[in-house]
Amino acid sequence: MNMHVSVGDPRLSHRGADGLGLIAGGAPSADLKAFRTAGYQVTVALPQPRPGRAASSQIRRRASRLRLDLQAAMARPYASAEIRAWLTGNARILSSAESEARNFLQSAQRYPAVVVGRTKHTRVSVIAAAYLDTSAQAGFAEESFAAFLRGAQEGQALELGELWAARGALMLELLARVITASTCEDQARLSGAVNSIGRIGRANWTQWFASVSLVDRVLAADPSGAYAAMDGSSRDHYRHVISYLARHGTASEREVAEAAVSLADAVADTHVGEVTAHASRRMHVGYYLVDRGLPALEALIGFRAPLRRRAAAVLTSRPSGTYLGGVALVTVTVIVAILYGVGVPAPGWVALLLLLPALQAAVALVNSLVPAVIGPRTLPKLDFSKAIPADCETMVAVPVLLLNEPHVRELVTDLEVEDLFGEGSYTRKGIYDVDAFHAVLDQRFPENALLSHDLLEGIAARAGLVSDVELIDD
Repeated sequence: MNMHVSVGDPRLSHRGADGLGLIAGGAPSADLKAFRTAGYQVTVALPQPRPGRAASSQIRRRASRLRLDLQAAMARPYASAEIRAWLTGNARILSSAESEARNFLQSAQRYPAVVVGRTKHTRVSVIAAAYLDTSAQAGFAEESFAAFLRGAQEGQALELGELWAARGALMLELLARVITASTCEDQARLSGAVNSIGRIGRANWTQWFASVSLVDRVLAADPSGAYAAMDGSSRDHYRHVISYLARHGTASEREVAEAAVSLADAVADTHVGEVTAHASRRMHVGYYLVDRGLPALEALIGFRAPLRRRAAAVLTSRPSGTYLGGVALVTVTVIVAILYGVGVPAPGWVALLLLLPALQAAVALVNSLVPAVIGPRTLPKLDFSKAIPADCETMVAVPVLLLNEPHVRELVTDLEVEDLFGEGSYTRKGIYDVDAFHAVLDQRFPENALLSHDLLEGIAARAGLVSDVELIDD
């Protein structure tokens, strides 16, 4: 496959780039260019990752030794009071870093490994160590690390999982440097490593990830523009889908993303000027990642579904038959097993008595098996944390009983409190009595007109709208 979407693609608009935490265009500073060049040189010199992962025994030894070495460094007597002050004053930060480093080590077998010398190392660990060597004087900074990773991916494309693991790899390498610097009583190196750990903990890693991910830069060219407007969890769900498809197909993660964009582009090219509702859905990359367009994408990338995926596809293709057939099969099996276990012939009415409890057991068993085999579906969401776009406004009706005037006042106050403290995103809000609307508005006011009353003036109302709309009182 060869469908690369350049990071300079004009479809990567400023609106989409801003939504992803990217910066479209703009020349990097000389320092960042140097970091980018250094990152490229590191990965160009690395061998290509071999099949298989880092040795599990080596990982276990390093994980068990890490905490012991840190505890020994904290307890060791030092000639310099400043060294002990740096360690004890930052004990909480170091403990948190040790926890992240151990989590990284425990998951290290998931990531590609390269042979350096005679030892296998996770590729992301080698890259993290090389970055810290390059930035030894200034220490960690989000911008320089992002530039380093962009350059590194010009030499070898990193997997999405490796990018997420970069934080843990940095913590692991910095802790090793903290231990070494404390042993040598090198205050400059110790303070630099501890300060870098603190900056890593405060960094915005969600935004940083989007700025270095090749997959995100490709998906930012989504013809519908929806990907950049989605919330973080929905974009992360798309990334996981892409990783899954790449693991079981012949395409890389970037090529999977490019294939999804190309399918959406094909629809956009055939609906220039006039876009139907159905076409607008098919112009979104998510239609091919998590919706009905997925089979087309799977065929394009050479996807080979694992057994569980094929079983789930069979079950979901005939959901009613699968569910009812499963319940019937389990019910019969339970009844037969009980009668067989008794060991003596039983009349037919005994089987009828067993039918109800067997049926209940079957329903409970099938209800527990279905989500385990198929799994829940995540619904993608747009990010409305800052504002609701005009084309996404809607009305949500929550039925309530208007018992008396104090109750009405309480409901109105709740609406105001939710809006004041950001617990709801409302452009207009109110309380409506449905019966009053039907009785008063029927054939008297224009469609979609809003009925208000003197609620804000303290008089009990049959229906009220809390907003700055024109009062209709007839």
